[in-house]
Amino acid sequence: MRTKAVIKKIAALGTGIAMMGATLFGAMAADLADYPNMFFKDHKFNAAIVVGDEAAASDVVGAIDLAASLQYAAKEQKTISVGGTTTVSASEGVEVKATGNHLTLGEALNAVEDTFKKDDLPVLLADGNVIDDSEDTDHEYSQKLLTSADVVKFDNPDSDVFGDMPGLYLDQSSGVAYTVVIDFDTALNATALDDSEKIEMMGKTFTFDPNMASGDNTLVLYASEKTETINVGETKEVELQDGSKLTIELVGANSDTESATLRVNGKTYSVNSGDTISPGGTQIYINDVFTYNIPTPGAAVEFFVGSDKIEIDASGGYNDVEIDDDTITGVKASVGGGLEAIEEINFTVTPSEFDDDQYKYLQLGESFTDPFFKTFKMEFAGVTPELKDSSKTKISLTRSGDDYKLSFVNKDGESYEFTLFHSDSGSDTVEYYEDFAGATDNLTKDKIFILNEGDVTKVFKLVSVVTESGTAKAKIKDLSDNSEFKVEVGDEIGDTGVTVAALNDGATDWMSIDDNTSLTITTKYDGTITITSAPGNESIYDLTFEEGTTNFDDLVAGNALTIEVNVTGDSSDGDEDITIGDIDFDNANNVNEKSDEDSKVQYGVSKFGTYFERERENNGAYLDIYYPKEEQSFHIFFMPVSGEVSTTPGGQTITYYELNPIEVGAAKLASEIADVTAQNLIVVGGPCANSVASKLLGNPTNCAEGFEEGKAIIKLIENGDNVALLVAGYSADDTRRATTVLANYEDYALSGTEMVVTGTSLTDITVSAPTP
Repeated sequence: MRTKAVIKKIAALGTGIAMMGATLFGAMAADLADYPNMFFKDHKFNAAIVVGDEAAASDVVGAIDLAASLQYAAKEQKTISVGGTTTVSASEGVEVKATGNHLTLGEALNAVEDTFKKDDLPVLLADGNVIDDSEDTDHEYSQKLLTSADVVKFDNPDSDVFGDMPGLYLDQSSGVAYTVVIDFDTALNATALDDSEKIEMMGKTFTFDPNMASGDNTLVLYASEKTETINVGETKEVELQDGSKLTIELVGANSDTESATLRVNGKTYSVNSGDTISPGGTQIYINDVFTYNIPTPGAAVEFFVGSDKIEIDASGGYNDVEIDDDTITGVKASVGGGLEAIEEINFTVTPSEFDDDQYKYLQLGESFTDPFFKTFKMEFAGVTPELKDSSKTKISLTRSGDDYKLSFVNKDGESYEFTLFHSDSGSDTVEYYEDFAGATDNLTKDKIFILNEGDVTKVFKLVSVVTESGTAKAKIKDLSDNSEFKVEVGDEIGDTGVTVAALNDGATDWMSIDDNTSLTITTKYDGTITITSAPGNESIYDLTFEEGTTNFDDLVAGNALTIEVNVTGDSSDGDEDITIGDIDFDNANNVNEKSDEDSKVQYGVSKFGTYFERERENNGAYLDIYYPKEEQSFHIFFMPVSGEVSTTPGGQTITYYELNPIEVGAAKLASEIADVTAQNLIVVGGPCANSVASKLLGNPTNCAEGFEEGKAIIKLIENGDNVALLVAGYSADDTRRATTVLANYEDYALSGTEMVVTGTSLTDITVSAPTP
């Protein structure tokens, strides 16, 4: 059975401390206020607790108390994210997605969802009814919005828009972005609508021009800010959206000639039905002049304030849309069936026709408001997970001098980093780093090797071969946490299925195993790294990373991307002796890659969501790969202009403490310490009871010199490149009181390099600085 060197414990926050210390060099750099940090390195106990060979029982008990206290302190605070997926939503909006199908890189919008109806956008796409008052006929209609074949890309097609860096965007540089369809149940004769009938499209109300006649080929609509009716002799004040006001008075009207006299802001206008006036730049369309007899005879005028006159050629096909004689760029419309038998009215928007190139590319985080209706927008709201999201696992190949280091996280969440490739200065040859074993069944001291526990990759180091009680044992280190374990001939190495075949403890330590070490690494989320068996062979890639084939949803396993890397030596006089050349791709059609404008970094995104950055300016200082657990999703919405996008993080974060056990052997007898300066020490007992204490104090002739009954000291002592802490009293009981103080260090104000402990029992304790 394999014994692990890490014990995990979920602990409540707010109690204890997380050790941050590394070994201090020189006792004078230490301070008791920092205890016990100086005895920890990488959150692990890094010292020996020493008692005398014939120590009193109370000294041993005190040492046990110290060890228990230090064990509790040997913990590292960590956080993990549990479950859940970040969600992106929009108020009142609808996302381009379908059940079991979300938008991915290079996938057309209409391949995911091609049509939206009233159930998707209840206000914008509501059903409606045009009532022909002259024929007392209802013409019901429905609305729908059709998406296009536009796709999300990662690129920099226009540096004036994107700047130096590539980015994610919806490519709208060619063709129609979307189509709005108004579909009538029965054919509508627009020329028969002579009573200012109305239609609501995409949440905006339009009025049919009552003056359209049989034989016309132009559909005329009016879109107004306000519709008002005013009687003869009446004055109205109309407030516009910009806050300005119009004062309008109907001076007189003649229904026979459909003429009227209006006074607007003091200026008089003679108008007829169908006329447009523009006081102060605000258009007023005179829709109708009419008389009435109830409750008393009179005349009135109906007019539209802030009105736009829309004209659409209804003779066939898609044509320009004009507003007040100006063509709307990028918008076209068709009137199916002709003006006297309208079956459909369709509107298309083509951003590539706009004068501003930025509308060709709907970039991540940007929105596009419909230029005709102006009631809805299209927004590229987000991508989950983000390109360098913390939820992704990171694989890195990083140059360090003449070497490349590889780092990754395995399926158990353990992080590894080791030096993999090397090239000598002035050489074109690339080889394994001297300590990397490659694929072999024979390992010498200090060799780093890879084995797999099923699909959990482990990276080990053969530290040494030692003989204990006549049996040779290999000491092996797990490079994820530097924990060590020992195996002998016939033992399995961890849970790898690989056993030790032979061991040699001699001039050259070596270990033989019954199978070759591995060159294949399974990363977190099932990505695979393959290391070449022949580094430097230009016909073989030195390193490949392949996306796992078990996490695909919308995409099929065959769409997995493989990133292929060649590492080369450089014998030129350049600054780098080892480089990464251009990287290649298997299934290259499944990746978008682009360098920045200065070619300093190469960037890329796969359809699945793997994102990478390769440094180019210095010939490959790093290659970073960010690989997600699940396919990335792009979130594109249609929504009212008032709609807002919100992002909700998924899952929760749990904080816990990981306890690092104090290893067996940390407690020592004084006779087992040959060199007191070789390591950090916590020494229990004074010079009379502990020979190590005597050495630390200069081997005094009188071992009780400086000690008084009822007193003890806690003293930091210079100890070469390490630090020693002496806990000693005149008697064993005095020493016990000092170890009690140190074991409960959080309860006492320790500081400086020495403290004095006095008292008469374990409850009567006083701690103070020494008297000068």
